[in-house]
Amino acid sequence: MRKKKKNKFLWKRIFLCIFLLIILIWVFALIIGNIFSKDTDKKPSTSSSASSKSDNTTNANYEYIETDSTLINQGNLILVNSDHAYTAPIPTTDNLTNLVDYRQGLTSKNFSVIDKSVNLSTLIINDFNNMMTDFAVNTKVTKLIVTSGLRTKEYQQTLYNKDLKNNNSTVSTLVALPGHSEHHTGYALDFSYNDAFKNNCKWLNENSYKYGFIQRYSEDKKGLTKIDNQPWHYRYVGQPHAYYMKQNNLCFEEYINLIKKYTFAKEHLKIKNFDDVEYEVYYVPATKDKTKIPAPKECDSYVISGNNVDGFIVTVLASQNKQ
Repeated sequence: MRKKKKNKFLWKRIFLCIFLLIILIWVFALIIGNIFSKDTDKKPSTSSSASSKSDNTTNANYEYIETDSTLINQGNLILVNSDHAYTAPIPTTDNLTNLVDYRQGLTSKNFSVIDKSVNLSTLIINDFNNMMTDFAVNTKVTKLIVTSGLRTKEYQQTLYNKDLKNNNSTVSTLVALPGHSEHHTGYALDFSYNDAFKNNCKWLNENSYKYGFIQRYSEDKKGLTKIDNQPWHYRYVGQPHAYYMKQNNLCFEEYINLIKKYTFAKEHLKIKNFDDVEYEVYYVPATKDKTKIPAPKECDSYVISGNNVDGFIVTVLASQNKQ
């Protein structure tokens, strides 16, 4: 009888040991499974893998240009408005062309200048002259007067105060805030709003994109630009950007936001220009201190510009970009 009890007790211990062993195996399996799960989480997702593949491709065809991140405030695509001040140095005479002197050297006088105070960035002067030449050919008018180009912040303040006084207001929607005017860049100009302009500004509005210029402030975009309609104010942004904005009825603010979707590692913005030349545009966000900007190795025709907001825009002549 005592032997039976002993055997029964022994079997209980055996079952208990087996049960505990099963529990230990189950716990061990959970731990191992969790470790593998964490390792799996560390692996790239499908989208990350695509980015890695893109990086491998770009490493072979692109070189990285290390740029001072503060240079986002320079270039033909800098956005200057009430939210984004112009913080780069005002261009000096070394980078400017005086329109009176320039006009005197031209064989054909296709425009007029109010006085010797009007200067434009030398980078845009040829495109400006080509636009004025074609304007004169198509309209038979050579009496458009350029009244304003580069402005100092002090002069902008004078104009701003004058507009406030004339309109008995505390805020101007006609004159940009000092420090926030496109006229500080050398890329903007104003025409005299005389009869010659009023009767022929349609040609400029419809064709200025061919020369890299946009009519910057229109009535339908006032809510975005925060500036009243100014048919006399033109801003240089270059090709193919002027054409794309014109074709898609985008103001500059809308275009800068649009380009941010086309980052270097993802899809680039492909633009077939009005002259059938193809361009590729992509955005590179600025990083602290220095930004590495990828540029195609086998292509000399590309332009890097800051957007004066948060990054850089690269414009590549796609037909030369051998990928």
